[in-house]
Amino acid sequence: MAARDRLTTFHQRGNAAQLSGTDFDRLMLDYFTLLWCFERIEAGRYLLAGRWRKSGPQRYLDRLIRWHVLEWEQSLNKVRRLLEARLDAPLDDRDSRQALARLHRVFLGGRWHMLT
Repeated sequence: MAARDRLTTFHQRGNAAQLSGTDFDRLMLDYFTLLWCFERIEAGRYLLAGRWRKSGPQRYLDRLIRWHVLEWEQSLNKVRRLLEARLDAPLDDRDSRQALARLHRVFLGGRWHMLT
């Protein structure tokens, strides 16, 4: 996934001030693209949990996404701060970040069976 790769590079280097306007715009799009991916994953997980609680498909999905959720919840916080510093304004990402935060709480708390 190109968005993830660009965000990883940005997270490691962490200097938004040196980005051109086009690169910065692309990075903003990448940031929201990754958040939207987690929104869709959370929606799918919620549907699996509601229909087949502790099901094989849900456990499989949990195994696939656990590391990514735990890693990106922290990494995107840093990326967010760097983007906001460049914008000199807060990002309007509250709704998009909520799905990732809910997934993070599920995996961090070990309650893998149902989202709250």
